[in-house]
Amino acid sequence: MKKLISFIFITGALLLSTGCEDYLDINRNPNGPQEVTAYLYLGPMQQEFAAGIQWDARFTGYYTQNFAYYSTNYVYDLQGTPAWVSDNGGQMWRSVYWKLGWNLIDMMRISKTEQRWDLVGIGYALKAWGWLLLTDHHGPIILKEAYEPGLYQFKYDNEDVVYAEVMSLCDSAVKYLNRTDGIVSATFTGKGDQIFAGNRLRWKRLAWGVKALALNHLSNKSALYDPDAVIAAVDSSMTGNADNAMIGFLGAVSGDANFYGPLRDNFRYALPSKFIVSLMDGSVLGTPDPRIRLMIPPTPNIVNNVAGAKYSGVTPSLGYTTFPTADRPYNFYGLAAVGQGNVNTTGFYIFRNAGKFPLMTYPELQFVKAEAAFSKGDKTVALAAYNAGVSAAVDFASSNYAGAATFGTLTAISSGEKTAFLTGVVPTDANNLTMSMIMCQKYIHLYGWGVPETWADMRRYHYTDTYGTELTQIYNGFTLPPLAAENNGKVIYRMRPRYNSEYVWNSASLEPIGGLKTDYHTKIHWIAVPE
Repeated sequence: MKKLISFIFITGALLLSTGCEDYLDINRNPNGPQEVTAYLYLGPMQQEFAAGIQWDARFTGYYTQNFAYYSTNYVYDLQGTPAWVSDNGGQMWRSVYWKLGWNLIDMMRISKTEQRWDLVGIGYALKAWGWLLLTDHHGPIILKEAYEPGLYQFKYDNEDVVYAEVMSLCDSAVKYLNRTDGIVSATFTGKGDQIFAGNRLRWKRLAWGVKALALNHLSNKSALYDPDAVIAAVDSSMTGNADNAMIGFLGAVSGDANFYGPLRDNFRYALPSKFIVSLMDGSVLGTPDPRIRLMIPPTPNIVNNVAGAKYSGVTPSLGYTTFPTADRPYNFYGLAAVGQGNVNTTGFYIFRNAGKFPLMTYPELQFVKAEAAFSKGDKTVALAAYNAGVSAAVDFASSNYAGAATFGTLTAISSGEKTAFLTGVVPTDANNLTMSMIMCQKYIHLYGWGVPETWADMRRYHYTDTYGTELTQIYNGFTLPPLAAENNGKVIYRMRPRYNSEYVWNSASLEPIGGLKTDYHTKIHWIAVPE
């Protein structure tokens, strides 16, 4: 629209005397400048990045069975999709194309002009990450024509094209973040950087992390998948929990509160699923997970120390009324299943008004390395990475989420508890490690916040695959729900593009990719197709 207004003005100016130009220049507003200092773009874009992930996890988190709805036959519990006239599941689309969009382009343009190479590198990293999240979520997206001036319809690019661009952008990010000439300043960049406070090294490690995720998503592509490249990317990325990418929220008012928190009230009806509880209570993996008290809401019986009380997880489509009242799990605000939170509600785990929300972590990448090493048959390296991932994941949960909760104080995990847990889940013999162990521990660590990566993983393994000669399903104990009628008996593999931009304004471009079909959401994603 900015460019259209500019065109109208320039055309009109040809008919007027030059003395009127300043008066009629509607694109210049001294009280609302169109271009600002480069670092000022960064913080809002980072906040929007987190918000896009969180908004969409309200729906995809049910597909992965991180969550289950409090009542019966919820459409997302059934792997269904919203009506076409809904933007549910389309927030990252909005975030990447609009909230980042020209803001990111302008930040990078200004930074290149001023030779602020660290900000340029950060821009490339964010662009790569955004495209990866977007194509994993929707399948084909608009890449090449996304910001072409003068277009009113935009063609979609297939996932393989987007993945190639992601790899290239990650390489560019690292190249610029390695530069020390020009005006590279952690102090300047840190004024806007809410994730790493301008730390160039940590941004470079994140760029390698994005590339590691993208490379690992190619596991079904025999000609493209290179486990050694995945391992090398991980080894160039985060070195410990100190490198974790976290975004903070103040939580005093809605505008600066965590989208997951009680004040925003977006997860009032979400409850822990039967699947996640079964992975953590010892019933499936054999060893009770001490993180359960930090990550999974308890029941009234647990809070009241009733003998024999156990954690409860809801089976998708059945709702919470299958349990006696005192055995029904609290919601993630620490309230009764339909309890509404507010600014004074403490919340639970990542579902708090204030505090840090994870975007990418060291344990996550260690599990990626373990999967890649296991895939190439190097179980020694796989076991070492798996052990590092589990150990760091326990520390991550304990150090960030122990303390006050709505229903009381949650104690940190002791060294004795951690040792006992690691002894139970980390084999001493690498030959006893399985892909199921790796992916289940990754699933637990990503629970609630890493939904995009979990959903990519589950689709790569077609939800219920086994690996090689392993007898245990990769996602041990995972059961598909009854599927929504519009699925025609098929599981979900993608979310539709955002309704308000695509089905309203760009529907002609949807037809060639099948986007107008009722069951488009079940069309298998490129990363899930074995080749």
